[in-house]
Amino acid sequence: MTFDTVASLLTAIVKKIGIILVVIILIRAIFLTPGLVRELMLDPFEDGMDFYNRKDYLKASEQFQKSCDEDNASGCSKLGMMYHDGEGVKQDYFKAVELLQKACDGDNAFGCLLLSVMYFEGKVVKQDYFKAAVLNQKACAGNYAVGCFYLGLMYHEGKGVEQDYFKAAELLQKACDGDDGRGCTGLGLMYDEGQGVRQNNQKALDLLGKGCDLKNQDSCVNYAKLKEQMGR
Repeated sequence: MTFDTVASLLTAIVKKIGIILVVIILIRAIFLTPGLVRELMLDPFEDGMDFYNRKDYLKASEQFQKSCDEDNASGCSKLGMMYHDGEGVKQDYFKAVELLQKACDGDNAFGCLLLSVMYFEGKVVKQDYFKAAVLNQKACAGNYAVGCFYLGLMYHEGKGVEQDYFKAAELLQKACDGDDGRGCTGLGLMYDEGQGVRQNNQKALDLLGKGCDLKNQDSCVNYAKLKEQMGR
């Protein structure tokens, strides 16, 4: 074996030993620093949800703030909700509006839904039915059944949009399909009265029955009344 061959082998062994030492050092650092594992494994939003589910609202709000600062719309919406309800932070409707708007601008349907309620009720912001309708449209498109219900109700009443029973029925159907009991109730009453749909008592009864099964009290009351009227 030549000198050059021996030298090459020694160099290779040193490199392998160096790599092994680095790996050992990293493993020890991770195990000796539990917080590092959490930092590597969880992003702020997931961490926030973990704290929120454990009802540690203060730590949850801190993590959601980090998440929102990183432009995670979900983090902004959850933090906005917490400012609205005063969970883990001092209740601040203005801050809630700011955060929910950022969430909605980031295509977070839940943020749009919460913000729509504030515009509909005129809480902190000036009451604006048109703005509420636009926000509910985004929420409904994001598969939030309650957003479809609110938008359907607005079309039925002509608030913020031109009154349109056909559109209202379409949206309430989507809400009911998403297991929103109020959507089933509204649509059931429309079938009972023939608004935007062909009048059909049996269809109305079925929808009110579903709404009642979804624990909507108005559905239960109207189901009993219609059933009596139909002689059943």
